[in-house]
Amino acid sequence: MSPSGESFFSVSPSGETFFSVSPSGETFKPNVCPGLRAFDAFTIPRRIRYGGTVDMNSRINIRDVNAADLDTILAINNNAGDSILPIDRTRMARFLETARYFRVAEIDDLVAGFLIALTPEADYDSPNFSWFKKNYADFVYIDRVVMTPDHRRSGIGRLFYADILSFAEVRHPILVTEVFIQPRDDVSLLFFKTQGFTEAGQQNLSNGRRVSLMSKTLDAFPFVRDTYLSRPESVLPEWAWQDRLNMRPELKLSA
Repeated sequence: MSPSGESFFSVSPSGETFFSVSPSGETFKPNVCPGLRAFDAFTIPRRIRYGGTVDMNSRINIRDVNAADLDTILAINNNAGDSILPIDRTRMARFLETARYFRVAEIDDLVAGFLIALTPEADYDSPNFSWFKKNYADFVYIDRVVMTPDHRRSGIGRLFYADILSFAEVRHPILVTEVFIQPRDDVSLLFFKTQGFTEAGQQNLSNGRRVSLMSKTLDAFPFVRDTYLSRPESVLPEWAWQDRLNMRPELKLSA
């Protein structure tokens, strides 16, 4: 916290500031943090914005999922309401094996939400994921971001977004997702549109609902591609290419 009490921050293992926020929730900005690897957990010492029921002294921890979280995550997902499609345990467990980004948010050691994102090689039969595979060669697909009812509108979604953006922009050129538009999910639509996503297409699902398929070009990726990926003599820092699947195989669940 600053001497004036106006901002809060967490730090990376090497000591750089990663996120800073104001207690009123009006400021939220990721800072450059080359020392923080995508799979490192980090903690915000207080709630990010007013509106939810996160206590002023709560700690928000973002970390990789593990198999012990599965039942809790499944319950959060299947009680989330119409904006999130329900899923069975077998299908959720598959994400432990296929999702390169699968992280949970803990509030005082209790799981308050999660975000799952996949890359094109994932074995996933979602019609929306399939649409993106047909239309883009390389991307990070946000399949779902879900909070418990008590922790909605407390800023955790924006914290997740900053984390997935940090993960994606050094690995892939585009971040994609979908939002229900019939009936319209205004909470998700407002969130993603204000984060710079634009509509790439629409399609109807087998359940009769219609989705807007959205994408965001990641402006940082061309620098990574031109500086590191296209030059054999340049080595991409380890934290920028490792993820939960190629770094921590023990997190995967056996079939």
